[in-house]
Amino acid sequence: MKSANGKLLEFLEARLGSRHRGYRWFLLPLLMSSERELESILSIPAKDARVIHDALVSTFKHPVHVVGRDELASLASSPRRVVVQTGVPCIDELLDGGFRAGQVYQIFGPTGSGKTEAGYLAICSFLRHPFGKDTKVAVIDTEHSFRPERLVQHAGGNLDLNKVFIATCYSSPHLVTLLGTIDAMMRRGAFIPLLVVDSVMPASIQLYQDEPVKRQRLLLDAAERMWAISRDHGTCILFTNHAAGDLPLPSSSNVLLGYSDHAIHMRKEVSDAGTIAARVVKCTGGPERSTRFRIGPAGITS
Repeated sequence: MKSANGKLLEFLEARLGSRHRGYRWFLLPLLMSSERELESILSIPAKDARVIHDALVSTFKHPVHVVGRDELASLASSPRRVVVQTGVPCIDELLDGGFRAGQVYQIFGPTGSGKTEAGYLAICSFLRHPFGKDTKVAVIDTEHSFRPERLVQHAGGNLDLNKVFIATCYSSPHLVTLLGTIDAMMRRGAFIPLLVVDSVMPASIQLYQDEPVKRQRLLLDAAERMWAISRDHGTCILFTNHAAGDLPLPSSSNVLLGYSDHAIHMRKEVSDAGTIAARVVKCTGGPERSTRFRIGPAGITS
């Protein structure tokens, strides 16, 4: 049985024809358009624009919500998002105080640049934070490199591993399924303020090198689900990614940067392999920052 979203995509393709097939991957801009704009952009009659507009509004999973002046005023006076400090001064300064609830963080860099260690630091920080309720953290391990003993070292031996849900991921479709499972857990009442995905690009994504459309769709599905979890549940999402060659850009940057509130590039210092240089390349509502840190037996230190 096809999903409502799948039926809508078929409907759009039938209405727009193969000439406009590319729009099926960009439903949000279409949803934000008025009937007159749809008529102009898609070069279709007004009656067809009306039908498409109604179908989009009634079927799209996350309808656009326009914030009015009164609601903006109430948002301005509401408490700030929860900020979880890491306890490592240079990292907290890099993050403008710490990790924020409901935000998506992408940490990318070459192998051995400390991405997984940053995930361990985030897990310990969230389990230590006084949320006032039973707290769990979820981890999706696509690299098959998660080490519980390393997490305990970060926590100085004071960590209850029963509070960490760990799921091993074997493929990109499996990643999408696991994200759906975690979303369902939270809808049933589980309090999971942090989700770590290490990494967002499983090795199996290479199987789709000859199928760029399928590869792109899998990345979009995963990114969309992570973004929805962060917004629907106020969960902080931290996912790791590889760098695009020697460039300070993440793999599939156009897709994944768009879904990231923050993006941080990490790399080993050329002059000192024991030092990691980290630089914020994207930040919502703040300046770009940079720092250096070291990774020792007890984790990340300034």
